Amino acid sequence: MSGYGFYVLARVAPPNGEEIVLDCEQLTFAPGPTQRSLSYALDQKTREDVNGRLRVRRRGFRPEVSLTFIDGGDMLDSELVAQLVNAFADPQTAVFISLDGGAVWREAALTKFSGPKPIKGKPFAGAQYDLTLQCVDLIPEIPGLGAGNW
Repeated sequence: MSGYGFYVLARVAPPNGEEIVLDCEQLTFAPGPTQRSLSYALDQKTREDVNGRLRVRRRGFRPEVSLTFIDGGDMLDSELVAQLVNAFADPQTAVFISLDGGAVWREAALTKFSGPKPIKGKPFAGAQYDLTLQCVDLIPEIPGLGAGNW
């Protein structure tokens, strides 16, 4: 079998207390986020000097991951999503994300959140949550998909 996959874990590190690891793959309705996408945005500044030449200052790449969680009618998985979103909302808490089952952890920030949205407009069918996370630190180069890190 070829291709690649992600195993999503979140590590919540409160300032005073024990770290908690949330396994985003062990959900009751769907096995993990139903949609996952990873992108690397090039962080650069471009300016024009007095001679009209473009000057580009490249600082690195900022990994971004988008996750969609679907919670079925029993709504058992909404607790994990709420715990994750509330951790990102707390300014004193650091949240680290791993896409490779815990081999590489990167501190992340929640840049976009929507939910709960009814599935196909029917609240009894369940809810959908969309999260977009960006890494706090830049990375110097893009790793290969099979390299074991993100």
